Amino acid sequence: MSLLRIRQTDTPVAQNLSSHLNTLGFSWLHGRVAAVAVQKGEVIGTWSREDVPDDLSKLGELVREAVKSTGYRGSTVSLLLAHPRLAHQLIETAPAKGSALEAMIARQADRAKAFEGPAAWSFQTTAGSHNPQSHLLHLLPQSLLDQMFRSVERAGLHLVSVLPPTAVLHGQLTRLPIADDEVAVIAADCGDRVTVVVGRKNGDLLLARSLDVSRGKGAASFGVDLSRTVLFVSQQFGVNVGSVWIFGNGAAERATELQPQIHAPVRISPEIDKPAYWAEDALRLPPEFSPNLISSEQRLAPQRKALIKLTTVISLLLALVAVASVALMLVVSARERKGIAALGKRIQQLQAEHHELQLAHQALNRRAETVKTVVDDHLPPVPAYFLAYLGEIVPAEMRLTTVSVRREGSLWHLQLAGAAQTNAPGRTVNSLAANVGAFAKVLANGPFHVQLAEPPPAPAATPSARELAAGSTANMAARRANPGALPAVLTKDRFTLEGWMK
Repeated sequence: MSLLRIRQTDTPVAQNLSSHLNTLGFSWLHGRVAAVAVQKGEVIGTWSREDVPDDLSKLGELVREAVKSTGYRGSTVSLLLAHPRLAHQLIETAPAKGSALEAMIARQADRAKAFEGPAAWSFQTTAGSHNPQSHLLHLLPQSLLDQMFRSVERAGLHLVSVLPPTAVLHGQLTRLPIADDEVAVIAADCGDRVTVVVGRKNGDLLLARSLDVSRGKGAASFGVDLSRTVLFVSQQFGVNVGSVWIFGNGAAERATELQPQIHAPVRISPEIDKPAYWAEDALRLPPEFSPNLISSEQRLAPQRKALIKLTTVISLLLALVAVASVALMLVVSARERKGIAALGKRIQQLQAEHHELQLAHQALNRRAETVKTVVDDHLPPVPAYFLAYLGEIVPAEMRLTTVSVRREGSLWHLQLAGAAQTNAPGRTVNSLAANVGAFAKVLANGPFHVQLAEPPPAPAATPSARELAAGSTANMAARRANPGALPAVLTKDRFTLEGWMK
């Protein structure tokens, strides 16, 4: 179903075929069929047939024949249909717009249909009625529309529009040589029936009807029906019909027959009638003049199918890419696992090498410390020199039994012990003290400058270098305070000396 809105301010003009238009225009007018093939806005071929039975299930076969005859290479078909089961009714609704208006028209269409089953419908809003919301409703059985749709699909094409012949006459009315506000009636021969449209040149649509003028009824009956239409327009819309226009085969004879029965000038339409006129002119209509009976869902079916195909192809490609990606990731993962395993082994090797290097480094450090101790931190050879010096200065009356020279902090701690020579003549204690005093004086004044003092009492624990240094300083201070004291321990025949030297 489609929705068409006609605005009273619009002034339609004839349109040329769009340069992007590629379609097969097809008309079916009560047994007369014609087709026009359009490629890029240019007509490339026409085709027509007469006396075709009104069996719309044959539409696909006729379309296939038209395609073959015209050389059409497109995929869509636009149909203009005049059929006994296609009806036109004037309805009125409450003021509404959009989906609310469509819902009201759908209910009206369901009540107005004269057939079983759902209805396909479209509408055009009319102008000039006493009710501001009046519409021209076009009704066709949905089953018949579906039958045509499937028949064209079997021919390999897609049916995109089904328009009533009133749409073409409405467009033709806007091109008549009349004033913009003049109300005119245009009637066209469509085989056994005549389609009538009433409106103004500015595009206002008032009424559309399909009149039965079969050979049994004759022109008189058609004249009566057309006269009643003019009267109905005058009563319903409150306007007078200014002219009546006849279009189609035998228009001149029919105008002459109708003039006595119509109280308005009857004229011949300036449009040129030809077999493919309806099919071609339907393609020139602007959208607002095209009350399409094909729903938007059906019209967009090819796009949806193409989209589904495209989506399917893209999905397959994405699936293939995903599978390939998974396979690639598995291969890369396997390689990475192998690489990680190799790296793990290498790490273990490096850790073992690192441990070995650490041990070697520690050994080298120890050796370096030893070398530094031997080379850089070696002590001066004081003990050897001092022993040599002692050999020169020890008096002959004395002998040393103990010599101890050891490093304590920044000083050398000296301990000497000895006794008097037992075989020395005239040995006495006083002579031993004198000898020890002379010996101590030589030590103090000699090259080593030994600072002698009374040996301190034995400490409870081994003193540190700082304590030893402090002790030596204290002893030196005490010795300066009492320079006459002998810094020695004397017994009957033994002596002990203690001191410090740098």
